[in-house]
Amino acid sequence: MQLLLNNYSAIEKDISRKENAVELLQETISRYGKVDILVNNAHVTRQISFMKTTLEDFELSFNTGFYPTIHLMQVSYEQFKKNKGFVINSASGAGISGQVNQAPMVVGGTQKLT
Repeated sequence: MQLLLNNYSAIEKDISRKENAVELLQETISRYGKVDILVNNAHVTRQISFMKTTLEDFELSFNTGFYPTIHLMQVSYEQFKKNKGFVINSASGAGISGQVNQAPMVVGGTQKLT
């Protein structure tokens, strides 16, 4: 793997929307010629108990973590196949162990929400 310390850039997109993830992929390929790695490492959530969590709180969490991860993996799939690329997904331990004030991250772990 070649590390390009002097050749980096940032592209600002709302990747909660799939069409923006498509644009991001196209711009990245235009700049670098290919995509061979994707690191999904962003996620925003509010520190609030389950009973106080609003739909807006869940949307913030899903729109910064879940949906962008899915969109970027789907739109990059052909690049990964072509370039033998790979995906690194990181996640919070709150999704495994559950935390009272991390309801959007532990919707499956209801025993830890109260």
